[in-house]
Amino acid sequence: MKRISTVVLLMLALSAFTTVARADGGYAGFKLGGINATFADDELEKYPWARTGFTAGGFIGKDTGKLFGFRIDLMYTQKGAQGPQPVVELDYLEDLLGPGIDYGVTKIKLDYLEFAPLFVARFGLGERFAVRGSLGPTIGVWISAEAEDAILLDDQEHHFDVDLGEIVEHWEFGGTIGLELNARLGPYVVLLEGRYARGGRVFEGKTLMGADLEFDVPGQAEPVKFDVSNSSMSVLAGLMIPF
Repeated sequence: MKRISTVVLLMLALSAFTTVARADGGYAGFKLGGINATFADDELEKYPWARTGFTAGGFIGKDTGKLFGFRIDLMYTQKGAQGPQPVVELDYLEDLLGPGIDYGVTKIKLDYLEFAPLFVARFGLGERFAVRGSLGPTIGVWISAEAEDAILLDDQEHHFDVDLGEIVEHWEFGGTIGLELNARLGPYVVLLEGRYARGGRVFEGKTLMGADLEFDVPGQAEPVKFDVSNSSMSVLAGLMIPF
């Protein structure tokens, strides 16, 4: 229910902005593409490999002059990471499957609805082309969070789909910066965008069994807390419709 009400609030904010943007210089559109997501600050290297995912959504904006403007993006975004560390605790796995467990690859899958109010700078390249740079904060609303654990035992592979909703931060506050190329085709504008985004803390600090989310590190007296944030690079293509 909390997620539904949050989405409704975001849609109302986007609707209010639409009213403002309908004046001269306004535009709207959609875009979609691929995303390469990892965990930043993963000092323990528990999930060091990227998750390749999908991102798509819409936007509406307004050019307030020849050079500057503002825009709001509303995007569905897949984030996360992969690595050799299982999410399910070792003691639980050994009680379930027995000793002698080897770990395969665990994929952390985090899906968000992201709302981004952006400052935009536009530089014209002749009559048909332009370059836009964008910068601003992001507000992510958690949609789903799960892990795919692959466990090896006696040459057999066992898979566990684990719901991470209890330990994942339900809000993500971060920032993004992007660069896009615009090409006018008749009344429409085709765009190609590259974007980097950095989010806030992913996990709330507890494991699924309620223990502190931390690990023993050789050479250190105290366990190290697992405190990571989302980091992603995406490439998108889309269509812009000037008002």
